[in-house]
Amino acid sequence: MTRFILDTGESWNPLPLGEDRVRATALNVSTTSSQALDAETLTPTGFTPVATLSPRGEELDSAKLRVILGLGCDRGAAPETLQTAVEEALALAGLSGDAVAGLATIDRKNDEDAILQLAARHGWPLRFYTAEELARVPVPNPSETVRRYMGTPAVAEAAALLAARGGIGDLLLEKHKYRGADGKNATVSIARLNDE
Repeated sequence: MTRFILDTGESWNPLPLGEDRVRATALNVSTTSSQALDAETLTPTGFTPVATLSPRGEELDSAKLRVILGLGCDRGAAPETLQTAVEEALALAGLSGDAVAGLATIDRKNDEDAILQLAARHGWPLRFYTAEELARVPVPNPSETVRRYMGTPAVAEAAALLAARGGIGDLLLEKHKYRGADGKNATVSIARLNDE
């Protein structure tokens, strides 16, 4: 398995969750977006892009796949930081922006410029959920820090699942964390949209 090097200099082995999902990821901010998208470490040998199989193991047609992006970011994050986080998350999932059916986040971010600009720039519908609604959604990576500040153990994963009308098995990318040149963090989760 290819090893990833984080900006801390520590080695990290990603833990694939079956053949269709990837655990949380992080990239070094000193790597430009175009370098990161071309990097071999994002598509290591023998690693299937996460969007090629459904949670039930059937082949997915990426041209027809529709997803919801769950978003979280530090207050005042630059629009470029969130845009880069989204681009990297989609690349990790083997998807393009054409697959995005909408965005979702916590209602406390309803005035967050980076999120509003992202939705407007791409014409993606944006849905907000209360902390109480998000807290009821089972997620694979709950955080006590997020709970302390936001009133829910997860924002990006829970929002993606709630808007996609899915369960943990519908997460194609659990959590992608990115720290921008502005020093702010953004998190993106990707869930397969259930139209049923």
